[in-house]
Amino acid sequence: MEHDANEIWTTQLRTAQEAIAKARLTAPDIAAIGITNQRETTVVWDRDSGAPIHNAIVWQDHRTAARCDQLKARGLAPMIKRKTGLVVDAYFSGTKLEWLLKNVPGAHARAKAGKLAFGTIDTWLVWHLTGGRVHVTDPSNASRTMLFNLKGDWTTSC
Repeated sequence: MEHDANEIWTTQLRTAQEAIAKARLTAPDIAAIGITNQRETTVVWDRDSGAPIHNAIVWQDHRTAARCDQLKARGLAPMIKRKTGLVVDAYFSGTKLEWLLKNVPGAHARAKAGKLAFGTIDTWLVWHLTGGRVHVTDPSNASRTMLFNLKGDWTTSC
């Protein structure tokens, strides 16, 4: 299951613009916004162009279930659970990210060169809202990636 990340961005931008216009406000009138999102939906994009390298892979997608089974068979599930608080499951972003890096031509090399960015939908939207200046998420969203160490550090254990 996939979503067009560009469509998500354009519909959210259009909705925000309409809300601002209906409220008779301007962007400087707004001090903050809140974003609610699908925390496990995974997006990878080019840092220079902002273009996604593939559709966003939705939390419901199970294409990486076999990879999760491999991690469990290797005995890694307890360590991943200890570090991330999560069970090994295709629901989370970690194995989706791995799938993208392995299956999108050139993605692995571009990632190693620092040319790609990864995030969930909140990260994708904030990155675009700031013109690519801010690449962030909060701990509650990061904790759903299977890449966030509960001690507060990002980990590459998956």
